[in-house]
Amino acid sequence: GYAPDSFDTLIKALQAKEVTSVNALAAGVVAKNDRGNIFDRFRDRITFPIHNYFGDVVGFSARVMPGAKEDTAKYINSPETAIYSKSKILFGLFQAKAMIRKADEAVIVEGQMDTISAHQAGFSNTVATSGTAMTEDHLRLIGRLTKNLKFCFDADNAGLQALRRAGELALTMGFRIKVIQLSGAKDPDELILNSPGKWKQVVHDAVWFTDYYIDAAEKQYAFGS
Repeated sequence: GYAPDSFDTLIKALQAKEVTSVNALAAGVVAKNDRGNIFDRFRDRITFPIHNYFGDVVGFSARVMPGAKEDTAKYINSPETAIYSKSKILFGLFQAKAMIRKADEAVIVEGQMDTISAHQAGFSNTVATSGTAMTEDHLRLIGRLTKNLKFCFDADNAGLQALRRAGELALTMGFRIKVIQLSGAKDPDELILNSPGKWKQVVHDAVWFTDYYIDAAEKQYAFGS
């Protein structure tokens, strides 16, 4: 859905339904400033519901609209609440459960749009970490469905560090891990939108996690030269 560019549209809608400000704050859909004024948390953004493993909506993610100022945060997620903890929930897992089990494989990406594009293109065994590090709780959830993981994180330094931490943690928990290497696109969303066939191919051609880092080390340190 769309969150209007307003500080009180949601507040008024909740008041009409007799939802108290205390409950709205507890749910994380509104916020309070230093002066004690309450305002809509999500404004002028495209919003996506975040479901837990069983399909209950526990939070929201909101992406900035095209044309926004460059210093505007690309995503705003619900804060930690009594029912939402980003370290325990993977975006898209509820919708991906059946296909992950059927394919005996999960593809893990970083962003919600990557996951949505993948599902729309038929690659519905895809989930996202939603801007947080992969945790043991995340892996235990996936471990109910498969022990085969394919990671596709951003190729920048932050993405490589996140990939290494996630891969090392997953290895200690008995997962079999591969790395998807993008070609000609900055992220899965861009590649899927431009060429779903290429995305299918790079997922198929994913390399083993250890081989990926051995190859990266050889290129960085020029072994044997």
